Amino acid sequence: MVHMHDFSCDLCRSLAGAPLYAGIVAQLDSMLRTVVDYPAVDAEARNNDLQLYRRFFADKMTESQLKKEFARAYKGFDEVADWAKIQEWAKGNWTAFLPG
Repeated sequence: MVHMHDFSCDLCRSLAGAPLYAGIVAQLDSMLRTVVDYPAVDAEARNNDLQLYRRFFADKMTESQLKKEFARAYKGFDEVADWAKIQEWAKGNWTAFLPG
C-alpha cells in the first residue's frame, strides 16, 4: 500500500532532492511541522501496519503459507529477495521496501 506521505516515486524524489528546490522543500517541511509531527504519525502508521500484519498473517500462517499468499497477491513475488525484504520489515526495518 502506498500512503500519501510515501514520496518514493522517482519523479518526487528527483524534484524534492534537486538543489533548485531545496529552499522550497525546507520551507514546506517547516510549515508542515507546525501543523503535524509527521515523522511521529508515519512511525505510528508503520507500527500499526506491522501489528496488523502480525495479527492477521504472521501469527496465523506458516512461512510456506505466507509465501504462497504473497505470491498470490503480488505479481512477480520473489520468494528469496522479496521474502528477505518482508523479514527485514517485520523486524522493524522500515527501509526494507525503499528503492536502492
